[in-house]
Amino acid sequence: MTAIWACAAIQFLILMLPLHRPPPAESLSRLVKSSQPFGKFLTRWILLGCTVMAILWFGWPLINEMLSSPPAEFDYLPPPPDHHLPPPPPPPTTEELSIWHTRRDEVKEAFRHSWTGYKTKAFPSDELLPVTGGKSDK
Repeated sequence: MTAIWACAAIQFLILMLPLHRPPPAESLSRLVKSSQPFGKFLTRWILLGCTVMAILWFGWPLINEMLSSPPAEFDYLPPPPDHHLPPPPPPPTTEELSIWHTRRDEVKEAFRHSWTGYKTKAFPSDELLPVTGGKSDK
């Protein structure tokens, strides 16, 4: 129902807005008086304002109802899940830290070895071929 009202209101607004057309040829004389005392422009805007006010006056209960009540799909929200996070792991011991430090250093050395091989043998290309040591631009 509101869509019909909206379409009718838009059509009425389009009809009521002033059109910027040149005056007809027979009314070029300055002696011809207009039959409308305020002119077409002002009359159309007054009618447009009255139409908008009437639409708001009669349509306000509908608009207010739509704005005040949420849609039916939001009436029920499930309760939040009852998740319990596990406790954090205990901090590593000194033996574990020493193992991780040695692994970290080995990974750094492997990366440096790969990077220097790429920089010296295949830098402008995409990759270094592992068996032949050549370049690959695929």
